[in-house]
Amino acid sequence: MSRDIDTCLSAEEILSYVNGELGHDEKDEVDRHLDECRLCAGAIEGVAHLDSRRDYLASADSVLTRLRLRAASGAPAVRQSRAWVWSARSYLALAATAVVVAGLTGYLARPPGDEALFQQQFEPYPITHPTVRGAASEAASNALRLYETRDYTGALAGFEVAIKERPADRTARFYAGLCQLALGRTADAISSLEESRKPGGGELEEPAEWYLALAYLRSHNIDEARSRLRSIAAKGGFYADKARALLPVVDRL
Repeated sequence: MSRDIDTCLSAEEILSYVNGELGHDEKDEVDRHLDECRLCAGAIEGVAHLDSRRDYLASADSVLTRLRLRAASGAPAVRQSRAWVWSARSYLALAATAVVVAGLTGYLARPPGDEALFQQQFEPYPITHPTVRGAASEAASNALRLYETRDYTGALAGFEVAIKERPADRTARFYAGLCQLALGRTADAISSLEESRKPGGGELEEPAEWYLALAYLRSHNIDEARSRLRSIAAKGGFYADKARALLPVVDRL
């Protein structure tokens, strides 16, 4: 993808960026565009907060269809060409902003919900401990590098290969679960994280429990999320303070 700085993002590009599906070079180009274009930056921020991001594509397609119909009955082709490209792309970004504004009107009027709390609390777990890198297979090591760049789609594919090669690789299962969480695959993430935190899970057992609590929260299983948070708070580990702070909010859901 080669991008002119004046060319706004398409609906598909906006969605791919938010979902972490762009390659490294493509993401860099989009990041440069976002530094200059407040319209697309607002669209990106807005789509990231949508409960159902695919609904945005339907809204954007509706806007694009109306633009095509208007263009078909309007200006001469030579004058229309450049204006059409700009207006179509820009209105797709505007469609994202419009969808978001409509959604945020209701969002701001109610207490934070399950997804909002998840987004506030979720941060990718870092890869800093030497034993995480040293114990990894080649496939897992490659996946960890992609994970560090937040290419969650590519990283997940690598972790899945690593798990096939070594079904007992709990590190691969843990990071696969985080990729699945980042990509919105919450049920799969719960399965992966549950496997990674079984007794003997080592240093990743505690963070796996924290991310499981967030995953259950996101999946609207409030009772299970509350139970996990209470367990984390009682153990007094790294996430205990976070769990204690989150519990009163979860209790109000």
